[in-house]
Amino acid sequence: MNSWFSAPPLHLLWILLSCTVFYLLIILITRVVGLRSFTTFSSFDILITLAMGALLATTVLDREVALLEGLTALVSLFGLQILVSTLRARSSLIKKWLDTPPTLLMKDGRILHDNLRAVRLTEDELLAKLRANNVFNYGQVVAVVLESSGEVSVLKKSKGDIPLNDQLLEGVVSEA
Repeated sequence: MNSWFSAPPLHLLWILLSCTVFYLLIILITRVVGLRSFTTFSSFDILITLAMGALLATTVLDREVALLEGLTALVSLFGLQILVSTLRARSSLIKKWLDTPPTLLMKDGRILHDNLRAVRLTEDELLAKLRANNVFNYGQVVAVVLESSGEVSVLKKSKGDIPLNDQLLEGVVSEA
């Protein structure tokens, strides 16, 4: 029976070696590919980042998975991410197929309930985001957008009454 507080020294050495190799490889790949590998601009980016974490954990902790297998899978995921992000940049069809469009949740202080339902968010979740962005009154809100990455952007009125640049809402679904 395994104990929570003990492990064979060779297993601990394996974990240390695996972590070190993965760490160095991730640094190398990040230097070659750039930080784009870890950004979360879309739901696809988030899934790849989660897959990399799961892959790292499985390879480091599961003695049945060879280090070379884990490294091959990690390099493959980085390669796929580069390929897909390149294709997304060059093809609007692929971008449209892979990315969830941003959705307007509030406009000019008014909650868009149909859009909330369409993206399966509750009004309570929206209110939590408004509070987190120091909104004291709906009248302060110019727009709230659920971004492709899953983040919520809150655009508030400025003190100098600077109008909202329409480009900021370009491509945002206004009616679900």
